[in-house]
Amino acid sequence: MVKNLVSLFAGGGLFTEGAKIEGLFPTGAIEFDEKKAEIYELNHGDRIDVVDILEVESWEKYKNCWMLQASPPCKNSSCRKVYENRSKKILALAEDVQLAKSITQAIEKIKPRYFLLENVAGYKGTEAMNSIQETLTRLGYSFRRLDLNSVDFGVPQKRNRIFLLACLDYQILESLDLSPYYRPRVGWYAGIKRHLGTCRQKTLAAYQVAAIQKAIAAGKISLNDVAVLVGGAGSNPKRPTVTNYKAPSPTVRSCEG
Repeated sequence: MVKNLVSLFAGGGLFTEGAKIEGLFPTGAIEFDEKKAEIYELNHGDRIDVVDILEVESWEKYKNCWMLQASPPCKNSSCRKVYENRSKKILALAEDVQLAKSITQAIEKIKPRYFLLENVAGYKGTEAMNSIQETLTRLGYSFRRLDLNSVDFGVPQKRNRIFLLACLDYQILESLDLSPYYRPRVGWYAGIKRHLGTCRQKTLAAYQVAAIQKAIAAGKISLNDVAVLVGGAGSNPKRPTVTNYKAPSPTVRSCEG
């Protein structure tokens, strides 16, 4: 059986890369952002549909897929998200619900053997996720929610994520065993050591120096440590994170130095 994959909110195709390693064959993808879609094509050489999922009129071309995967935008459910006022929060969460409706339409029309949703931990319990779960139940799917952290799989960075895996055979979900994939935790320094020679040297900002001094005083790090990781431009200048070289990195934002 060909384990073909259709990805919604495909981004640059990182999930697709992992799926290919595990034997899945990508046959379709949707991404709204043109630049991300270009990266997807560079990574996989496959045609990706650059379209707003809210404007998809027919799902016919994506039928007969083995797995439908969706990673809707997570910014509105991120623990770092701060809203200026309640009205903006309501509008943002309403947008998530609309995207979820498109996902449920895709599930209903495509009828995949498996469905996989990935998002940040804050997505759990939202109206958007609840609507997806209700649709799965109505269509006869069983599902299992997995709360996973990348550090438990050998990645030197903490990333808490929820995965909602659904299929039409509940026995498959009951027998699902991830233990063969677990790996010992890796410190951030060990993870990037080989790349340090390619990094540009930068002068620490005053708030970063102060944070390191405070961490030393608190015994969190030592002057004898090989290296420390301190939050950069994307972190909170009042409370930048300082991480011992043996520990996994906290989640790093793309704007951090």
